[in-house]
Amino acid sequence: MSSAAAIELTVVVDSVLRMREQQLWPHPDVLEFAMAAERAGVDGVLLSLHIQHVTVNDRDWRLLEGLHHARVCLAVPPDGQLLQAVAASHAARCVLVPGTRHQHSSGGALATGIVADSLLRARETFNGTNIELAARIDPDIEALSVCSDAGLDAVEINTAAYALASRAEIRARRLDELQACIGAAHACGLRVSVRGGLDFDNVGALTAFAQISEIRVGQALLARALLEGISASIARMRTVLGD
Repeated sequence: MSSAAAIELTVVVDSVLRMREQQLWPHPDVLEFAMAAERAGVDGVLLSLHIQHVTVNDRDWRLLEGLHHARVCLAVPPDGQLLQAVAASHAARCVLVPGTRHQHSSGGALATGIVADSLLRARETFNGTNIELAARIDPDIEALSVCSDAGLDAVEINTAAYALASRAEIRARRLDELQACIGAAHACGLRVSVRGGLDFDNVGALTAFAQISEIRVGQALLARALLEGISASIARMRTVLGD
């Protein structure tokens, strides 16, 4: 771990939403999961409001009220009514992410050149609020410049290319790209978070970058929770059954 300020850990609850929606069942409950993660020590919770074929209900929105200290970040496309709703909410952070196919970059983050005008309008929407506004970008200096020019507060840098690289030399090159973009973002005065494919094996290398303020992890935490929590879950069910 860097000797600088501790890196925040944010849990992404999108996989919990998808699991619930796929089964057409009220479980797992997103709010209950988020509150358990908060009790376990996470610094933040990220909820995407735009996932295709997934309905975010009123109880999901109550993340903003149910958590005591964990910061809530809401992910939305850079335009539309959802953006207005987030700006009027009590969220701590908002990250702008692709909402349609043409808004995706080749790496899967936001095609900032295409949506530059939308970034500017989003900045105007959030003026006067206390919500940190960021955009999800690939580790690309040009994308970073667009965000800086739009007056955003932060960037969420896509780490998928690094995390999913199967060969050591490719992973090392991707890590160098991340380091360059993270350093440039910090120099521009932008707070830096990272997300995309991060797990227990590949996240450690990122802790060497002191400019990273926050690491956002979703699927890996949920997968590990399924393995490590199954014993307690079965024991609780057996108690209910009277065993």
